[in-house]
Amino acid sequence: MTKVLDILLQDLEKTRQKYCRQFYMWGGVLVALLVSTMVMDILEISCIIGMMLFFYPICLDSYYKTEYQRKIMPEIVAQVLPDGHFEPHERIDTNLMKASGILVAHKHLQADGLLRFKSDNTPIELCNLHLEDEVRSGKSTHRVTRFNGCFIKAELPKAANMRAVMRKKESWLLAMSMVGLPPGLEKVELIAPNLTKHVEFYSNDQISVRKLFKPHFLAQLEDLFQRRPFYLSILGKTCFIAIDKIKLPMQPPHFLFKPDNINTKMSEFESFLQDIRAIVQELDITSKI
Repeated sequence: MTKVLDILLQDLEKTRQKYCRQFYMWGGVLVALLVSTMVMDILEISCIIGMMLFFYPICLDSYYKTEYQRKIMPEIVAQVLPDGHFEPHERIDTNLMKASGILVAHKHLQADGLLRFKSDNTPIELCNLHLEDEVRSGKSTHRVTRFNGCFIKAELPKAANMRAVMRKKESWLLAMSMVGLPPGLEKVELIAPNLTKHVEFYSNDQISVRKLFKPHFLAQLEDLFQRRPFYLSILGKTCFIAIDKIKLPMQPPHFLFKPDNINTKMSEFESFLQDIRAIVQELDITSKI
């Protein structure tokens, strides 16, 4: 750990402790006011104080996490990934994500934390991605997580002469509407039972896509998918990969709790990068185009 990171962590810990003191002080005041107004049966003021009591710690936690992402994460990236660059408030263009054809059906999209780096001279951008859908239950509607992982955009040195998509197999109703699927693509039937139970293949060139997804490559995809679900799209020189259940470790614990050891965070980040690189390298799309 560098001296710069150590100083930044000390400053952040002072900020966290200040927020804790503010929360306990003003939280106590708000609780006392809430009890008083409830005893006096002043319902309107009780509701306002109750809302303040609910949102106050949320705001403090948001400020704390913003400071962590703005000051600590770039320094972690600089140490673990010297050629990397992290922007906490940027993301891959959502229009590109939707155009990739690999996003599952959703009503709500949240993406944040843009990381740029190179893997074997392949420029890579990735960000966290969370997709939710709305499900009706009687008269009420609740949100259901459909995807919670990261979205990757890799620029290949060699362009493919066709469009190929390996996307999650949807229910028959969603499949009929072909939610989010780019126009001009047709379904491709490939022999990979352990993989086609979970995904479907589409392309605008049936012959070229079969040359790409040969039996050996399909076996690689099956093995990778069993370890961690992912979806794939190839458009020209750009390869999009959506990996479920893996995220850029850019969030500290709640401000009321002491943060993890920074070495643990750096280890998490290194492990995250190893997983990402392994998938990009094992796919090795360029050599197969």
